[in-house]
Amino acid sequence: MKTITKVLAALAFAAPVMTNAATVTVTIEDPGVQEADLAGIGATGSTVETFDNATLGNFSNYSSVLGTYSAGRIDNANQYGGADETQYLFSQNAPGSTLTLNTAATYFGFW
Repeated sequence: MKTITKVLAALAFAAPVMTNAATVTVTIEDPGVQEADLAGIGATGSTVETFDNATLGNFSNYSSVLGTYSAGRIDNANQYGGADETQYLFSQNAPGSTLTLNTAATYFGFW
């Protein structure tokens, strides 16, 4: 795993204002790796959302163990996503999808 640590001033598009955070750690896994080394970055006790139990198609609200997603589409694996033949969330049209977390988080990752 390669780790890059930087202060990201332009992070407003992805995260709320962080009042006490000094840095944001960005990790990039090696090619072919499909799961983050969560223990290696101190993110123990993490929950992974796979969308495998979600109903395929468009939705206006989807509740999961992480929280509630507003608008989007659940697709089967294809050339655009869905590693190992898994379902994935797709959002293209404005304003996109919003995830409202059920609890506060200290780690959040995308694949």
